[in-house]
Amino acid sequence: MAKILRIWQNMVPVIFVKFDGTDKTSISQRSDYGDQSILLSLQRLKERLIAEIICVTDTTVRPRVEKYLYYIDCVNEALVNAYVHNDWTISEPLVSFYKDRLEITSHGGIPKEITMNDFFNGVSHPRNSVLMRLLNIQAMVSLRLLANTEKRLLIYMILTSMLSSLLTKISLVKCRVAKMMAKIFLTTT
Repeated sequence: MAKILRIWQNMVPVIFVKFDGTDKTSISQRSDYGDQSILLSLQRLKERLIAEIICVTDTTVRPRVEKYLYYIDCVNEALVNAYVHNDWTISEPLVSFYKDRLEITSHGGIPKEITMNDFFNGVSHPRNSVLMRLLNIQAMVSLRLLANTEKRLLIYMILTSMLSSLLTKISLVKCRVAKMMAKIFLTTT
């Protein structure tokens, strides 16, 4: 496991295969996201799947209906599960993209520590607990950065709103002052 989690490079291939149709007879693209850190390979694979999202729009009905081949949040969860529950000694996860579906294959089956009853009751026992901890840390850092960005955006919006309100008040004051000066000017002339 330590060999796989090397920060700069790992030699484990992570394969993305795109097929022309609905079966494996014709491969249109094959990409290997290995030869980089396991976390970076996961990120690159997610980016690829975001780029591959297919949306079919039915314009015969109003309002028109958009249907996606898959939802990226679900795929993200499936990819993370494929990585943390995969038995890397057997093979790497495989992502197969077809015209009508997406398949994510993780090898190894249910860990020996988990019974079928535990499995169906949702008990989680990651095969790669170190990788799971790294992904959790990465997710927390991402959420923290997002939270900080949202805080900055909120502060910006509040300041912009305050500034806009202040400028409106200044404009009103200027209008009042201009009216008073006009009255004074008109009464003195």
